[in-house]
Amino acid sequence: MKFLRSIPIVIILGGLFYALWSGILEPSEWKVPQSAEIIKAKVGEAQLIKEGSKIFKTSCAACHSLRYKKIYPFFVNAPNVKPLFKILMKEHNGFLTRDVYESAFALQLEGLKAAFGSVPPDLSTAYVYLGEGKLFNIIKNPQKVLPGTKMPNMQLNDKQVLAVSAFMKTAILPTAKETSRRHLIGIIVIIFFIILAILLALYRKVVFEEDNIEE
Repeated sequence: MKFLRSIPIVIILGGLFYALWSGILEPSEWKVPQSAEIIKAKVGEAQLIKEGSKIFKTSCAACHSLRYKKIYPFFVNAPNVKPLFKILMKEHNGFLTRDVYESAFALQLEGLKAAFGSVPPDLSTAYVYLGEGKLFNIIKNPQKVLPGTKMPNMQLNDKQVLAVSAFMKTAILPTAKETSRRHLIGIIVIIFFIILAILLALYRKVVFEEDNIEE
């Protein structure tokens, strides 16, 4: 009977979790508009990613880095810092950790901070912590979603915004080689647990037989 009394609580908590997870309670400015969803359905993801790569490099990289994709702001190609940037990229195989990046280019980042009030963040994981909808709307109209932000409106159309978002999503996805490696590890782990379960079952049987215990 006590279990039955807890069912309504479980249902309410489950419903609340689903509402938060599905985005039903999100404000409209955090959702991808229907017009953009139609475009996304018509245009292939590969095409969007290709276009988004170009847009990000020509527009967003003026201020932001996308370190997971080895993309850094334009200032790293300035004559006074380009030699250092090349050396660091070679030493670190094209990926500069946050501490290396921020210490090596502290002066340039301070310049961005003076211009914008804060250092424009690295966007490698933006797709994860913002979600597709909020990211779309920030790129489309940053002042609407983030009142007071100094991020300029790049005047991109829905297709271009979708392209940038699709490209940024690839920053968090593993390479084909890494995906295959993870799948292999997953298979090995499953096989290990199956073998472990069999060994435990055999050990249990042996112990029961030695102690004359009936199962």
